[in-house]
Amino acid sequence: MNDFLNALFIFINNPEVHDLNYQIALGLLENGHELDYLTISELAEKCYVSTSSLNRFFRIFGYKKYMIFKALFASHMRVRFVQIQNRITEKKPEQLNKILSASLKEDDYQTIMKRDWVEKACKIIHDSKRIVVIGSDEMFGHFSRVQVDFYVMGKLMVKDSIYQTNFIKPHKDDCVILLSMAGRIVDLNPWLIDQLKENTSQMITLGHHAYVEEALPLRIPDYLDEVLENMLLDYYMQEITYYYVENYL
Repeated sequence: MNDFLNALFIFINNPEVHDLNYQIALGLLENGHELDYLTISELAEKCYVSTSSLNRFFRIFGYKKYMIFKALFASHMRVRFVQIQNRITEKKPEQLNKILSASLKEDDYQTIMKRDWVEKACKIIHDSKRIVVIGSDEMFGHFSRVQVDFYVMGKLMVKDSIYQTNFIKPHKDDCVILLSMAGRIVDLNPWLIDQLKENTSQMITLGHHAYVEEALPLRIPDYLDEVLENMLLDYYMQEITYYYVENYL
């Protein structure tokens, strides 16, 4: 089931190709927590495909009976949630704190350790219907586990295109996370910020600058090297994930 779930996210994380696999994967993920109440015909309708197309998709991954697939999917969600709880129990924050303390300027370190940003970010995510991430493939690569974690917790995280031809404007009830470490995506796509401002979605920005005045900025100082930048990016998302588990579920 790990391979199947990963495949679904691989399909939806390529917003430049909206083919049948993308359509089925997105429909399955959007309705994955309601499978117990859906017949295969009803699920096919929600995926906008035929029942035969859905059955063929399942068979590719070795699932010959929909009822067995539903049971395995539900069981996998429970196992993944227990794994998140185990990671929280086993985490050792003092190790990373030492690295951040030695690497960050005092003001930056104190701002991050104050941790008020964690509660604010989790509230934005909790109040949203889904999470829409916009950014480079390189930065989004750090979100693979976070994407599955939040899905297990009932929040679908989707990747939007940074190209205007394939960009899908987020809804008002979406939480938008904008990833742009040095701002190149924003500079190369001046239309992007205007599009995001139009629908007044709640926004979180990750990078050297806030880019959007109304957004919650999770700043990654520009004096850090690439390794430390990625470490801080991972830290932000890990703390948000763990706080969400402990306070919103």
